[in-house]
Amino acid sequence: MVTETDILVRWEKVSGDEERLLFIVGAPGTGKSRLIRGLALEDGWKYIEAKDLLDEEFVEYGRDMRPDLAPSAVCSALKNCDAKVVLVDNVEVLFAPILNLKPLELLKNISKQFPLIVGWRGAFDGRKLYLEHNGNKQYASYDVEYIDHIITI
Repeated sequence: MVTETDILVRWEKVSGDEERLLFIVGAPGTGKSRLIRGLALEDGWKYIEAKDLLDEEFVEYGRDMRPDLAPSAVCSALKNCDAKVVLVDNVEVLFAPILNLKPLELLKNISKQFPLIVGWRGAFDGRKLYLEHNGNKQYASYDVEYIDHIITI
C-alpha cells in the first residue's frame, strides 16, 4: 500500500527534474484522492480540482483557440494558488473532447514552472500510462519517458 511518506520520498527524487511532475496512478476507488488531500497538509502544498484550472471564460473561447490559451489560463490558476507544490485531482476533466486540449503535454510543460502532483485515474504497465474514462480503461494512452514520475497505487 502506498503511503503519503512514499509519495514524499518519491517527490524528493523527482522535484529537481526539469519536469517537476509526479503522477499518483490508480483505478477508481483506490485512494488517490485521499492521499492527495492528505498531502495538502504539507507546508505550502495546496489541493485543487482540475476543473478549477480553467475558468468559465475559457470555455467561451472557440474550440480552435483553446489549445493556445490553455497554458496561460492554467498558469494563472496555479499562480493564484501561491503554493510550493500543487496537488491536482480529477485530471480526467481536462480530457473532455470539448476542451480540445492535449492534457498530458499541457501538464508536463506547466510543471516546468509549477511543481505538480497529479491524481491519475487509470493504470501504468511499466511503459505506458493509461487514462480510464467513462468505464473505458484505455480511453487514452501515453508512452512514459520518466518512470520515476509514476507511483501506482
